[in-house]
Amino acid sequence: MSAEVLEGGRRRREDSQSSDTMPTSNPDDTDPDPLCCCEYINDRGERTHLLGFCCDCEALDDSFERLIQGQPQPKGRFSELCAEFSDRLRFPWLHGARRVELDVIIPVFILPTLLALGTLGPIWTAVSFLLIPISIHIVRKCLLLKIKRTTFYCSFTLTSFLLSYLVFELKVLSFQEVSHLQHFANIFLLCFSLGLMHQTRRKGVRT
Repeated sequence: MSAEVLEGGRRRREDSQSSDTMPTSNPDDTDPDPLCCCEYINDRGERTHLLGFCCDCEALDDSFERLIQGQPQPKGRFSELCAEFSDRLRFPWLHGARRVELDVIIPVFILPTLLALGTLGPIWTAVSFLLIPISIHIVRKCLLLKIKRTTFYCSFTLTSFLLSYLVFELKVLSFQEVSHLQHFANIFLLCFSLGLMHQTRRKGVRT
């Protein structure tokens, strides 16, 4: 269902771009009420605002009612909630809010949280290392198996690289004496790794 939602969003964006490029000789053909930066058209074709993120969600309301009453959840409810959340997860942009894919944003929250947990002590460091594969397994089982093409692992790798570089620049350099050669080697290896990852991703998209 998530893959269908993504495909539907791409089709609507292509239709909107093609309609923008068509000449309009009649002033009545223009949109009298264009989208502001916080508005968007959801998957049901309705005009929605970002402030309504947690409002008017029948699937979520029904799930909570069933949870309180001790009733089982209907089949496919988790996929429905993920699709609804993915549709509402957007950021303000010109001519309408843009969608943020769910598989892209998950590592941005998981890795900094585990990194902050690992700084509490040696035991918490071991716990955070154990939670990384567990988190990946849970995300893969609950979400990624329903998506044909995912950018989760790409986002996970980029977030790991960025966090490692920030820790080196903000913490390691202040506690240890690092030569200019070592600093340059760290930046070079980071850029080299990003280049290899980009080449690997391009070959994966072609195939």
